[in-house]
Amino acid sequence: MNTQYSLPKITLAHLEKKIDNAMASQLSQLPQQQPLIVEPEVDISGITDLVKHIEGLIENAQLRGSERTTWPDSLNKFPFVLLKPFKKLILKFINILFKDQIEVNQNLAEGLQQSLLINQELIRQIVSLRYQSYRDVENLNHYQQLLGQQITATILPNSLGKITDHLYELNEKIGGDKS
Repeated sequence: MNTQYSLPKITLAHLEKKIDNAMASQLSQLPQQQPLIVEPEVDISGITDLVKHIEGLIENAQLRGSERTTWPDSLNKFPFVLLKPFKKLILKFINILFKDQIEVNQNLAEGLQQSLLINQELIRQIVSLRYQSYRDVENLNHYQQLLGQQITATILPNSLGKITDHLYELNEKIGGDKS
């Protein structure tokens, strides 16, 4: 029993069309790179308001934490008015009694002031880094877009051209026609 097989005639144009379809299918399946998103601006208005409030608190602490040189207005009422001749002596006694506490309060206020200055500098650095990051991300997105265009415009056509050349050579070896 002699079995004869008939092979379908495959033309080069038919193969090119299949390759083009396969390449288009593979390109559509490539994961699309989403551009990176970084917001260029950092809203520090709330922080600025908070810093101003803290500065006010520190200034008040420095004023209230210093040595007493005047009699408080709230003590200019009866029965404290009777102590008016002893006012300087009482103030001196209070300052001596609370000398260490006054020094601690002043040191704490100075430390808070320095801490606030450091925090303000850190905020400035964060804003600067945020802006630099935004610029870097913009550049990366631009290069990513250029790379995608380069792949689509250069690499894929070159690869398809090489495949087509190999198909022509193969077709010639087999002895087929070029249509």
